[in-house]
Amino acid sequence: MDVLPGNAEPQAPDALPFLAEMLRQHDLVTLEVLNVHRQDITARFTAVFTARHGVKGKMLGQVITFVGCPTHWGQVGLAAGDHALVFLQEINGRLYEHSWRGHLLIEEIEGVPYAVFQHKNLWLSPTFTPKLQPHTRQDPRRTYASAIQLDVLNAYLSELIAQQEQQFNSLLERLLASLPQVVNRFAYTNSKFRSRHRSVCTPRQG
Repeated sequence: MDVLPGNAEPQAPDALPFLAEMLRQHDLVTLEVLNVHRQDITARFTAVFTARHGVKGKMLGQVITFVGCPTHWGQVGLAAGDHALVFLQEINGRLYEHSWRGHLLIEEIEGVPYAVFQHKNLWLSPTFTPKLQPHTRQDPRRTYASAIQLDVLNAYLSELIAQQEQQFNSLLERLLASLPQVVNRFAYTNSKFRSRHRSVCTPRQG
């Protein structure tokens, strides 16, 4: 396995797990890019990790067009022939790639599949997840990028997705459990308001 540089730093205690915020607001798919026209990207979805923010499970295997991230200094867009992990979100009926480093290219390095993230020396970042550090290396083709062993990253992402779904389900259960109390409280408050309103509006007899 790749050797982790000795100056790798431990993760900051208040840091969000790597890619957690993207997963919270976007769906994750793998795809093969067929065509690129400006920011319009046509691709075939080869795997669907989540379908919560506009991506549908039935899109698996289909050819879909979405809006790619803007390309500029520090960010390289997808190109025809690319195979990648991509974070997508529906906005006004269209799927958009996350606007900043919204994809990880999938490539083989020395015969091993890796996911390439556009961040130099990623393992040195204090916000990077420690469990991924031993499986991360410099991309030999791109000085600005790091490569994470794909099977390890996929397992990490699946675990992160399961954790987020568990948190969501737990929150939903708490909300549903508190719903009767909220309804009863509303009914009680509404009853008191109506009673007070009737006493004010009822004309005096005399």
